Amino acid sequence: MRSASSGAGSLSTISLFLGAIAYPWLVHQTLTGPLTLRPLYGYASVISMTLPAVLLGWRSRYRLPILCGGFTLGFFFYGHQAWLIKHIDWFYLLEYSAFNSILCLGFGRTLTAGQTPMVTQFATRIRGAVTPDIAVYTRAVTLAWTVFFGILVLVSLMLFLLGSHYNWSLFATTLTPALVCLMFAIEYLIRLRQLPRIKHDGIISMLQTLLSRT
Repeated sequence: MRSASSGAGSLSTISLFLGAIAYPWLVHQTLTGPLTLRPLYGYASVISMTLPAVLLGWRSRYRLPILCGGFTLGFFFYGHQAWLIKHIDWFYLLEYSAFNSILCLGFGRTLTAGQTPMVTQFATRIRGAVTPDIAVYTRAVTLAWTVFFGILVLVSLMLFLLGSHYNWSLFATTLTPALVCLMFAIEYLIRLRQLPRIKHDGIISMLQTLLSRT
């Protein structure tokens, strides 16, 4: 049973990782390529809403609401593809801004008085009780991610309103995933230096642990 659960967790993590790469690339090609490619975005939107709901919701105690929400959004976008294709630029700007704003606010609100920082919550799920030095470090990492997501939204809006369409699309769909990976890599290197006495898990292992305990 344990190996089967581990295998399912690995498959979910790999699927989400591949989707996180393929979806932005497809969106960039759609935004900057021929108009004939635009219907692909409609199908990609359906998949982007339903697949994460299945992969994440199936293992969650909130399985039913997550699955229902994901499939509802997927069918909505499928039924409104003509509108979606016509307003694809503005829709993706809204999707991108809303997603990163939610992350920014989600991380940021846990930094207020009486709250446990988001990354500290992750560390507690993975390690159990955290030591004071880990608590201080994870609070700083939570602040870093809050600022990071906020900057992504501001840069995207500036490029969309003031820059070229191609540069905005390139930033929002291609550079953003690369910057997120770079952020993880930099944080990991800093963690090795700041917390040398603890066991450090890689990002894939951490994601698998979080998914298994969601």
